[in-house]
Amino acid sequence: MAGSINALDAYRKRASFEVARLKQLIEPKEIIEHRESIWETLARDPLFFDPGEVLSDEYQKLMIKRNKRLVEYNFATDTPAERYAYSTALFAHDVSNLSPHSMFVDVLKRANKPHFASLIETAQNYRVLGCFALTEIAHGSNSKALRTTATYDPTTQGFIIHSPDIEAAKCWVGNLGKVASFAILFAQLCTPDGAHHGVHQFLVPLRDTHTLKTLPGVIAGDMGVKLGMNGVSNGFVMFNNYWIPYQNLLPGGGEVTSEGNFVSPHKDIARQHVAMLAPLSAGRVTITSFQIGYLRAAISIAIRYSACRRQFGPSPQEELPILEYQLQQWRLFPHLAAAFVWTHFCPTLFSDYTHALEASDPVKQVCHPVKQVCHPGLVVGTFCITIAVKRHL
Repeated sequence: MAGSINALDAYRKRASFEVARLKQLIEPKEIIEHRESIWETLARDPLFFDPGEVLSDEYQKLMIKRNKRLVEYNFATDTPAERYAYSTALFAHDVSNLSPHSMFVDVLKRANKPHFASLIETAQNYRVLGCFALTEIAHGSNSKALRTTATYDPTTQGFIIHSPDIEAAKCWVGNLGKVASFAILFAQLCTPDGAHHGVHQFLVPLRDTHTLKTLPGVIAGDMGVKLGMNGVSNGFVMFNNYWIPYQNLLPGGGEVTSEGNFVSPHKDIARQHVAMLAPLSAGRVTITSFQIGYLRAAISIAIRYSACRRQFGPSPQEELPILEYQLQQWRLFPHLAAAFVWTHFCPTLFSDYTHALEASDPVKQVCHPVKQVCHPGLVVGTFCITIAVKRHL
């Protein structure tokens, strides 16, 4: 251990820059300070100590307790910078801290329906948990082709939720495995005449909020241990002609009259589908902070290991750190350069998306983050840095 520390110190002493100044160059000072403040708070709380090796069930119960505590801490998330610092701080501590439950609550809030107020309050305090059920076994990215149906029934003034086959089973849904009592469900809205009117969102009860037993007509279960994020219980669900009230249709798409006629404010089904996807953009933007967290952690571990691991050398008595070999540098340094690019870019994306949310047009909410991530400047910039680093080596 001592030898490894000495090896790292030797490299650090050769640095031609100040670490503090470099940090503030690639990230705004307010983000750094807010993130470190969150870490300091969590470091003093035994609930956030490393639990070591624990079973998935225990780990998931721990994560629910942690999320309740985070609500109590009420860390500032008023500005884009604070929200970015908050998400990256929690991710770096434990990626399972970022529960899909928050997306469930956000969607209900944006629905702006008075009869959801009680559920929102209960969910915000983690007395019930929700999930976001989009992906099916046969369809994920191609959400237009989802197979779960929600057919309007004029006689009962509600929707019949149904999974026609195993390919329509919702799967890999975060929180669904064991603890979610409600879901924001994506399903094809159908009218009594047999017409399909595109994917819509529905609030669907799944389990008894006291016993957590699935309700009649709902088949749900856990998908087991994963390679990571085992603090979140991912699950599957299928429906057998399961009835929900009409009021559980979320706004943003179309509506159905009491007689069963479909009415949409959108000029075509493509724009309607974009409106349905708008809530997903927040998750997509947050995922960018996940990936940069993974990249920064991975490249730090790889470079530090390469600085400590010795192999061969100019003489039998002197072995060199493998970081000194050009091939190792060629493999690692482009990823280091990309980490700098993405670390600089992600806070900007958070800020720009926040401004896009202020637009009432859902097309802007969906397309803006996609446009930013796919911007030629970012793609070309990352590519050029990679080529430049490799040529320098």
